[in-house]
Amino acid sequence: QHPDTLVAMNTLAKNLRTLNRLEEAHDLYMQAFKLTADIHGPEHPDTLMVMNNWAVCKRRMGDAWGAMEVYEYVLEVRERVLGPEHKDTLTTLGNMGACWEAVDCPAVGLPLHQQALEAAQRTLDSEDELLVMMANNLGNCYASQNPPQYEDAMQVFEQAAEMAQRVFPNHPNTQALLSNMEACRARMQAIPADA
Repeated sequence: QHPDTLVAMNTLAKNLRTLNRLEEAHDLYMQAFKLTADIHGPEHPDTLMVMNNWAVCKRRMGDAWGAMEVYEYVLEVRERVLGPEHKDTLTTLGNMGACWEAVDCPAVGLPLHQQALEAAQRTLDSEDELLVMMANNLGNCYASQNPPQYEDAMQVFEQAAEMAQRVFPNHPNTQALLSNMEACRARMQAIPADA
């Protein structure tokens, strides 16, 4: 129950999630959550961080509704304790948007992504890595609307791409943004002129 052990558990679970060993990651997140909540309480930033990571894992495992329940709690506490425009609060807001997309409701996720990116642009350093991830998520959400909003997606992708390539040229989030931007461009070009 040493704090360093809890950090190590969360880091190991995150690494397992990255390796797509989701069941193992999920079990470790559950253990880390229980221990962290017992030591620090349910509203401590460390507890909320573990819960947020656990929800990401749940969503990747296909349990978007279960992830949504966790995100709702984390978002409510972070808004109250940290404020509505804190970086961690905005990350959770964007994660909730992604959950709505995962349950095939991108129209519900879109305003969450918009709110998260707009607040991040107001409050974070203009070269913060989180802006790249949030812009990528918003662009993807525009492209997943029915009908797709490719022009809006391209505008978001292109605005973020300049900064991302300049500041984080080799970062995975930059590579994902550029890949998604090219995929969006290809889908736009494939639309018949009379459509």
